[in-house]
Amino acid sequence: MLDRTQAPEFHKIKEINIIRTNKATLSNQNTVYTLPLGEQELVRIEWLLEAGNFYNKLNGQAFFTLKMLQEGTKTRNSNQISADIDQYGAFLEVNNHFDQAEIILYCPTRYVSEVIPIVAEMLFEPTFPESELEILKRRQSQELQINFQKTTYLAGRAFRKALFGDKHPYGKSLEIEEIEQINTQVLREFYSNYIQNSVLEILVSGYFDDSVLKTLDTYFGKYTPKTTQKPSFEMIVPTHSESIFVEKTGSLQNTIRVGKHIINKHHPDYFKLAVTNTILGGYFGSRLMQNIREDKGYTYGIFSSLQNLRNTSFVGIGTDVKAEFTQNTLTEIYKEIEVLQNEKVSKEELERVKNYMAGSFASGITTAFSQMDLFKEIHLHQIGYGFYENYLETIEAITPEHILEMAQTHYQKQDLIEIVAGSK
Repeated sequence: MLDRTQAPEFHKIKEINIIRTNKATLSNQNTVYTLPLGEQELVRIEWLLEAGNFYNKLNGQAFFTLKMLQEGTKTRNSNQISADIDQYGAFLEVNNHFDQAEIILYCPTRYVSEVIPIVAEMLFEPTFPESELEILKRRQSQELQINFQKTTYLAGRAFRKALFGDKHPYGKSLEIEEIEQINTQVLREFYSNYIQNSVLEILVSGYFDDSVLKTLDTYFGKYTPKTTQKPSFEMIVPTHSESIFVEKTGSLQNTIRVGKHIINKHHPDYFKLAVTNTILGGYFGSRLMQNIREDKGYTYGIFSSLQNLRNTSFVGIGTDVKAEFTQNTLTEIYKEIEVLQNEKVSKEELERVKNYMAGSFASGITTAFSQMDLFKEIHLHQIGYGFYENYLETIEAITPEHILEMAQTHYQKQDLIEIVAGSK
């Protein structure tokens, strides 16, 4: 009988099972990456498009164009598209990111051949009905007005603007007056340039057979893909610290963001930095959490995370606190950074963090979908499978001296941008 008074025996993770995808091409050379895995009869199909915010000529252009693909085609209106997908127990997401856009379909395997044609119709025959566009614009304007009342939103947009400048797609934020400039002509222009007959990468994971590839080839393998020219933007990289306050009169809560540009996954020191960041604020037992949440009680949670975009990476420390605790919280953040820069982390704490990172990574890739998510990260950042196949060995080799070096190199206070949104 299980004795619940005794903790289970600890076992160190010795290997991580990463399953490599298979690669196929459609008749028109569009690439399909497949990962047949699992027993539940469910498949996920992702269409990746070079049509993210990076390609905007007008702010909001990519977002509204992608969202409007679901709002009407030559044979279906928005209600019919939704109903036709729902009747097969399928679910569709259309996501717009900084670097790329994606359409994601979750579908029972036996109905894939019925649902794929609907997605093809959305991509090849959208009508961009004006009435639906006006509804979407009104909804987004209302959502934006609500967001302007949130300190988390105000701090986030100020942080990106300070990091990248308001001329770069990574630093831009949508304004209400820009929403009013969106019309069907703007959407058709973006659609023609970056979506219509463009090069597609398709990712298929879950329970399926070769019939899915045949269906995909029927609907996405017959046109001649066109290449699109990627725009270029000058990225502003701050050379010194900056402190910015965004006032939200009457706010009882202030949002804090502290960060800077950082090395990306191609840098040989990236995993040393990742372990350092986890110690500082990357998990529930981190130093920032122990100090500012557990000891001081200033916040319910505080984090430090490494964010990787295609063209840059940055570190961000963030939390929400009562207005009167703002300065105390900032003081404690810098204090914990200074401790990391001046005192070697104990072997016990370093081992605990390594075990946490290994366990978190291993438990995060247990399904076909999560394995495909891992491949998508490897593929989009062009880092190769070895980056994660050597994960355990790489972090195991990290020493307290490495942590000291990373803290001293990458967390200098004079390089950090500080954002506070709320009331003084």
